[in-house]
Amino acid sequence: NITVKAEPCLGNSTSLCGPLNSAGHTATLVTNKQKKERMVVIFGHSPIYGYLNTVQEYHFGTRTWSIVQTKGFSVKGGYGHSSAWDSITQRIYVYGGLVYDSNATPALSQSLYAYEPFTHVWTMLMPATSARFLHTAVFLNGLMLVFGGNTHNDTAHSHGAKC
Repeated sequence: NITVKAEPCLGNSTSLCGPLNSAGHTATLVTNKQKKERMVVIFGHSPIYGYLNTVQEYHFGTRTWSIVQTKGFSVKGGYGHSSAWDSITQRIYVYGGLVYDSNATPALSQSLYAYEPFTHVWTMLMPATSARFLHTAVFLNGLMLVFGGNTHNDTAHSHGAKC
């Protein structure tokens, strides 16, 4: 059983506390050198806070949530992106999605970021040649493979997709 307190940060009004309810996020399992696992939840949309640029962590050993203070490149919030763990580089690579620069219309992203979950540092990498969202990705022998998704955003609010 996993227990999450209704108010995990009672008395701490200066920062957000996890877990934040969200949709369109990714959840990636990472293992440190001591073989301790944690789940890293990246971005998404919250009904309370809107589009998130946050990183949340769930620590399996202590059964606790936290929202991580990140450093490095200032990422933009969005949803429908992919995240994949590369055990060789010890980084999570985040690609694509729908990104909101402001409260205006969302834009498809071709951005590729690297996130270092043990130092909490974001790095912007060379963008992909095309934008994509609602896809998935996995690493195989150091190569990030991206599958499915859409290269157009009309299906975010429709009942069918163009072929």
